[in-house]
Amino acid sequence: MNKAGVTVSTGSIFYSTKNSDVHFRISIAHRTEEDIEKGIKIIANILNNL
Repeated sequence: MNKAGVTVSTGSIFYSTKNSDVHFRISIAHRTEEDIEKGIKIIANILNNL
């Protein structure tokens, strides 16, 4: 996703206990509504093509 311009982090680093890496975190702080919509579309496109 980074290559597509969307940065994500594995969700497990945000838990105090060991969890699987089946989660990722999306941060929308300090982003415009347009940026958020664009990012969600990029993520959806990538996931739909897995």
